Amino acid sequence: SDGGQPSAGRMEAVAVRKRKIRWLVLIAAILILSGMAAVLIKTREKGEESGEASWFNQAMGLAFATEDGFFHTDSRNFLYFYDFQEEQDVIVCNKPDCRHEEIQEDTPEEEKCNAYLSGLTCGFVSGKQLYVIEIDPARQKADIVRSAMDRSGQEKVGTLALHYLDTFAVKDDGLYLAASQQEMTEDEAKMDIPSSRAKTWLYRVDLKTGEVQKVTKESVDYNAAFQIAGIWEGKLYCRYSYFDQLYDGSNFEEAGAHTSWYAYDIDSGAYEEVIPDGGPGSGFYIREGTLLYDQGEADGSYTIWQADLKTKEVTRCAVSETAPLYADGKAFIQKDGRDQYYDPAAGETKSLNHHLLDRFYFWQDAGAYFYGAVRREDRLGDTPALIRKDDFYAGKDRFVLVTWNSPKELP
Repeated sequence: SDGGQPSAGRMEAVAVRKRKIRWLVLIAAILILSGMAAVLIKTREKGEESGEASWFNQAMGLAFATEDGFFHTDSRNFLYFYDFQEEQDVIVCNKPDCRHEEIQEDTPEEEKCNAYLSGLTCGFVSGKQLYVIEIDPARQKADIVRSAMDRSGQEKVGTLALHYLDTFAVKDDGLYLAASQQEMTEDEAKMDIPSSRAKTWLYRVDLKTGEVQKVTKESVDYNAAFQIAGIWEGKLYCRYSYFDQLYDGSNFEEAGAHTSWYAYDIDSGAYEEVIPDGGPGSGFYIREGTLLYDQGEADGSYTIWQADLKTKEVTRCAVSETAPLYADGKAFIQKDGRDQYYDPAAGETKSLNHHLLDRFYFWQDAGAYFYGAVRREDRLGDTPALIRKDDFYAGKDRFVLVTWNSPKELP
């Protein structure tokens, strides 16, 4: 017996939990700063001699489409695949008789479920192999794990120093990540805690060799957030936001917010500012050489701007009463209480003749589908769901609930 005194192991466990709580609070702040109204999408760029490029925004966790289906995680962080043709959602584990339970430190190797992922996760497919990025915010480390599509044959590609990731791109054998690492300080108990300043840079990981490079210089600023906004004609377009002084949630004007856009040329390594000080915003979207982004206004509305990435010309294209959503090459907005969308390809705003956006929130393009959160009709909360794009535009509420510890059909 220890006479009622906590053991060293228990004390360490409590300390670890405290550190994790601080990290969760920090990550929540980063989600607000970096504009997580930005929709999670995957776009493809074809036609270059060097191959195909893909961009991902997985701020809400691992979720991405392939030609055959859609990878996503459930509430317990197990990996699933929704097959578009079969219209079935299956757990990504090939082990016979696996009980699909969470992995603990003492779980025997033969009992570990291939579908279980740890920490914050992102993922993609390249060269017919599945890659999962598992991030431990407390350690500020991320492991890149490669496997077969059923998660068999797992092998570590490399380990990176970062504490948070939402946007990244893949071109040929290169993985490009917008890295962020919090500067640390000590609290009164001499425990390491995250400070208000963050270091950011752009990583390149060779998916064949595992070699890791920092391809841009580090920047260090208050409440800094760095994201890859898209890829076009061999360039990565990046969004960098920061404050002149500590932003504590109540001093927005005094802290001095800045947002600028940069381009990184993959072949030459050149990194240059393309749109200076675009102001604070909540979302962005790039398709076919057009950048859409928004700025919050003092009256609570949002101005949507359109930038031509070739000419660098920026024009005001729409105003929304609510934070815009981006998907399918469009900005979905609200005006006079009605849902509309701005289509940059057509250069015009069109009305939606339904109210599906009253209960559905876009997260991602998923091939012929939209992926997002739908409010259950029993109003017991929201749940992840897919809806075909043609059904959405037609106003048909044919939502398909993916696995999230919930029924597969709306009540």
